[in-house]
Amino acid sequence: MRRVLIVQYAGDFADAYRRMQCGEGETYYGHRYLLNSMAALGGRVGEVALMSNISPQAFDVVLAPGLRAIGGGPDAFDSRKVTARIAAYDPTHLILQFPDRRGASCAARQPGGQPHAPGPPASFPPAGLRPRIAYRLLARALNRPRIELIGNHGIKASLSLAAIGTDPTKVVPWDFVYTVTPDGNVPRTLHGADGRIELTYVGRISESKGCGDLIRAVRAIKASGRRVRARLAGSGDVEEMRALASAEGVAGEVELVGHMPHTGIYDFIRSGHVAVVPSRHDYMEGFPLTIYEALTTRTPIVASDHPMFVGNLEHRQSALLFPAADPTALADRILDLTSDGVLYERLSRNAAATWHGLQLPVKWAELISRWVDGRPEDLAFIGAHTLRAPLYAARVKAYGARANISSNA
Repeated sequence: MRRVLIVQYAGDFADAYRRMQCGEGETYYGHRYLLNSMAALGGRVGEVALMSNISPQAFDVVLAPGLRAIGGGPDAFDSRKVTARIAAYDPTHLILQFPDRRGASCAARQPGGQPHAPGPPASFPPAGLRPRIAYRLLARALNRPRIELIGNHGIKASLSLAAIGTDPTKVVPWDFVYTVTPDGNVPRTLHGADGRIELTYVGRISESKGCGDLIRAVRAIKASGRRVRARLAGSGDVEEMRALASAEGVAGEVELVGHMPHTGIYDFIRSGHVAVVPSRHDYMEGFPLTIYEALTTRTPIVASDHPMFVGNLEHRQSALLFPAADPTALADRILDLTSDGVLYERLSRNAAATWHGLQLPVKWAELISRWVDGRPEDLAFIGAHTLRAPLYAARVKAYGARANISSNA
């Protein structure tokens, strides 16, 4: 019997499973996919446990035959408590779903025969000396022999792992399964160009995600004489951003709508003229699902030049890009886009091709299942889809990646 433990930073999969069983909508994208796929894997190999280190309350419940959920409670994150919970579960296969150096180091030193597969869904942006040292220590932990597989969401985020020194022969870029595609949506045209500009944002509400820059850009757009409204959906520093909007004189033009269930995200994005993704460079960004969702609705995107976006998005072809942390430039891009019907229609028309071009052949659940099964054909599949595989050579070159992706083993 195999005991597969998937360790998340935070969440409540017991509640997510309850919502799914009751026919309620997903709180976050991918919950249904994750729960169904891991229930199938657990039912086949023994048990899969989904552990959240931070959760509204502590729990350890069996959700279905072969599927368990564990919650660490509302306490602040503590690597020592994480390793204690891991030891208590005694997994045969351990998967860390967040980039924690201490967790990876402890996993690599775990006694017994269990293999390990960290999968940090994040990038590692350029930073000062202390973060660079932390990145190097993380890479050293990930390169230990007991860590067999390292996944990351998308090629650019995987390249960022190689850039900090992680062995690329272990790194496999993965993607989600998307049930909604842009193919059923017709390209959008710019309606109401002389009316109010409607902007939407979906994600964590914080300064590092660029929410403050968006609010300051709204002020600049308003000062230009154009009517504008920005609606921001998400949780986080909501009151701080509300206070900023008031201080900038745009409280009436900025609406913070709070967390929105994923079932409403597509309609929310399409209700605006522009989807804004303003992340600053210091935010440890993966490739936000908001971008996939905006492309699905064919809503034109204005995004920052975050390293995870450049290359995935092409300026004036699939999005308009602006220098991160520059509200004036962001306002100028929004005004350019909403004043040029030809440009607007081109971005909307190109959205489907951009979306399809971002898809990857390896899906998260398949990668986990093949790794746990460990048959020769499964290992051959994984080896053929690492970051150094010829399959990805053209895309890596197109990104202009400077990461050293020669083996660091």
